[in-house]
Amino acid sequence: MGAGKKFNIIEVLDRLFDGADTIEIPAIYRGQSYWIQFETTVIVDKIKEYFQLIPAARQAALFLIGTMIHEDLNCSYLEKERNFSALKYYKLHDAIEQIYAHILELIQTATNRADANDTLHWAINLCYDLIHFNARRMKVAKPSMQAEAFKKTDSGARLIQFLQKLFGFMLQNYPDDAFFTLVRFSDIHRPPGDRQFEWLMMLFL
Repeated sequence: MGAGKKFNIIEVLDRLFDGADTIEIPAIYRGQSYWIQFETTVIVDKIKEYFQLIPAARQAALFLIGTMIHEDLNCSYLEKERNFSALKYYKLHDAIEQIYAHILELIQTATNRADANDTLHWAINLCYDLIHFNARRMKVAKPSMQAEAFKKTDSGARLIQFLQKLFGFMLQNYPDDAFFTLVRFSDIHRPPGDRQFEWLMMLFL
């Protein structure tokens, strides 16, 4: 699905959501674009529909959102590396902002703690994947420094802000789950210089 082709966004999302089509995250970093061609409101409305009508399939929806964030971060780097215009993907920026707000609203009004816990796990894993795919671009000496470089990007900063709000909600409502998740991802068994998630403890505590 290249940027030069025209698609019906509803059909595209439905096919991706149903598994008829796939998005390969490595392909995003090879220059394949999926989301920057679509209007903000259409993407957001369709994602909201998935969360509302098919709550049991939220993991699939979260995967699609993750691919949007990968493309957003890649475009952000390309803007600096190749002097791309931010106007080419500002609609994707806006869509992700609105989706973050919608997810937080859903979690804060839900009675099921599993939704909040699963979303926190997804967001932390997404941070790891984003750092992994962009490690060479960050140009830092140690893995533990990659998180700081990630936080300095627009996409990274937005995701971290989302994580902070989500963790704050969980800390207030499900403190045991919140701390267990941080411990699970803290990489305490690895040498300090090689830890990927040590920054989570410093960020939230």
